[in-house]
Amino acid sequence: RHKTLDAMGDLALAGARFIGCFRSYRGGHRMNASALRRLLSDHTAFEIVETRRRERGRVAEMIAVSRPVYAPWVI
Repeated sequence: RHKTLDAMGDLALAGARFIGCFRSYRGGHRMNASALRRLLSDHTAFEIVETRRRERGRVAEMIAVSRPVYAPWVI
């Protein structure tokens, strides 16, 4: 559970919300940061989706990961 919360925190540092699946086996902060850096450096690996304005005036930008990337079972 601790590593799950660590991964969620590391992904939150990207500055946008994620819609998708993130899997990690025995990961840590360094591995999470490396995976995030590599994911965001490949602009074909994700799509930025803007949501409509809410009545309260808040706008949320989200990143939707279109496919799993950099997982041991994918490479």
